[in-house]
Amino acid sequence: MRLAIALLALTAAAPAWADAPDGAAVFSKRCAGCHGGDGKGDTKVGRKYHVANLSDPAWTKSTTHEKVHDTIANGVEGKMPPMKHKLSPEELDAVTAYVLTISKKK
Repeated sequence: MRLAIALLALTAAAPAWADAPDGAAVFSKRCAGCHGGDGKGDTKVGRKYHVANLSDPAWTKSTTHEKVHDTIANGVEGKMPPMKHKLSPEELDAVTAYVLTISKKK
């Protein structure tokens, strides 16, 4: 009986999973222009503004989910535009989670 209830709950939630934004796709569309597809920041704009190397494990260890989320949402004055009005809350969460995985993709 418990298994049936658990399966029913998962089945009901499945459409929500299907609609969840893909953090990698959001990053590619909104962030890669400056941060590069690999997150290294080795782009013309990235070099100009000295963006963080998101692929560096030391960078990942030195930050938190909250800091990354806040930076993406509110931007960095004079360097990075705020994305809170350009991304849905779900996209913001997805791209935040994705950014924190970039250094693990090496």
